[in-house]
Amino acid sequence: MPSSYPWHRHNEKPTPLSRTVGSTLDVGMVGTRIIADRIKRMRLRGETVDLRKVIRETLETIEQVVRFEMIRLFGCYNAVLGFALSEGGATDQSSRIADVELFLEIGASSRTMVSLISLGLSRTVAIRLNGARSEQEPELGQEEALEWLRSQSNNLDALGLSPLQVNEVQELLAKMLLRDQ
Repeated sequence: MPSSYPWHRHNEKPTPLSRTVGSTLDVGMVGTRIIADRIKRMRLRGETVDLRKVIRETLETIEQVVRFEMIRLFGCYNAVLGFALSEGGATDQSSRIADVELFLEIGASSRTMVSLISLGLSRTVAIRLNGARSEQEPELGQEEALEWLRSQSNNLDALGLSPLQVNEVQELLAKMLLRDQ
């Protein structure tokens, strides 16, 4: 049976750590247990254990394996869902499928957040601004997000932004104003 792990699909030799992460994620083992087991194995082999390095490497491997697999699997799911909607005569609904792969790639949870980040705002500011909007408000594309920011420019303090975050938004708006002239 072919493996679904990314290093097998690309004919790369799996590392002991990547094999461990892949197999333990299959059985739902948590990160602390993966790290503890790795440290235990290293000590049994008589290896020197640098805790910071082990934790960092293990978490990086988990993040790479999980992110790669989630993005790949959501891409497949969205393709199948789009095909099913098209075949079922609901082609108009396929445009409403959330771009989960993009959300995972940049750490956003909505189209509005993606738009705010695309404009040049940090993820932290985008999260705060997205949270300041009502859930009933429609998702914003990039131009709509810019217009919304402009409409809020005199009210940024009321959106729960820190002075540093207000400055980031003001700098972006100034840059966009120069671009549009």
